[in-house]
Amino acid sequence: MRFFPFNSERLTKVLKLAVVTENYLDIEDYYKVYQDSSITDNTLKKYICASLITMGKYYLNEKDLLSANKAFQRSASILSTGVFLRNCIESLCDHQMLNEAKYFLQLFSIDERETEHYKVSSFLVNALSGNSYESIIEEGKHLVYGDMVNSKIVFKFLYYYLAKTGDHVAIENLLKKKAEVLS
Repeated sequence: MRFFPFNSERLTKVLKLAVVTENYLDIEDYYKVYQDSSITDNTLKKYICASLITMGKYYLNEKDLLSANKAFQRSASILSTGVFLRNCIESLCDHQMLNEAKYFLQLFSIDERETEHYKVSSFLVNALSGNSYESIIEEGKHLVYGDMVNSKIVFKFLYYYLAKTGDHVAIENLLKKKAEVLS
């Protein structure tokens, strides 16, 4: 990249290419180029954030938790908005990284606290925080049946806690709802 002039459009394209070709480590280099630039294009910001989150997920799958968290933090330093924070939190919770997920949850602005992104993120953090099964199930059911959230990880966590209680009717209803919503 340093041998070729870059602009927002070119950087967006190479980020897409890095993700599509699964060259996630290249994203680190493109992030540095972005950091050293004076580009403030919102589209590029979204692409760099999404790419960093993808890189973070790659690191989680490689069991490199420190690098994953670093990638998520870099994404949040560029854009701390609902969809990006939710992606970080979902990934961290899926890997049982509660403290890290709590950090990202507190980055939601007050204005975003009523959004689906915040509610899902909060549910996931609460589910890992050791709250009672009943309160987790109640919150999860409210998301699935009341707010009509269609998040695979919410279904996964709710299913897990319903299975712990042995409520087979609720499990069957949840599976029906999941098939209806996610199909």
